[in-house]
Amino acid sequence: MLSQENRLHRSSDFRRVVRTGVKVTCGHVVVYAARQDNDKELAASVTGSHPHSATSENPPRVGLIVSKAVGNAVARHQLSRRLRHTCRELLPTIPNNVDIVIRALPGSQFVPSACLEKWLTEAFRRLATKPALRAPQPPEPPAKG
Repeated sequence: MLSQENRLHRSSDFRRVVRTGVKVTCGHVVVYAARQDNDKELAASVTGSHPHSATSENPPRVGLIVSKAVGNAVARHQLSRRLRHTCRELLPTIPNNVDIVIRALPGSQFVPSACLEKWLTEAFRRLATKPALRAPQPPEPPAKG
């Protein structure tokens, strides 16, 4: 199970990540990722007990989209549990200040968990190479000359 500070809760966050984020497709999952908005609302949504809350670094957050096209309620919930478990194991590989939304495509409920883990690992690896998700570097001071 993912902890509270590692989950996306608001529909506006899901919408922002899907619309403005970087998209990677691996197998039967589509992974969207976007840098977090460092605003007051985000700071309020992260609990004060987390070690990242004292700095500008926020923990990565993950959200799932598993539609009715995937299957009935039992199949959707089973797939959601498997995806959450895999995300919890892969959480240390996700950089801070990044929001991720995973969309499960039809057919993903029949895929073994090992295959889901392989797809998500590959998607996270490909996302790490995207410049839009890298931490912004502080501006270099002008050269004195």
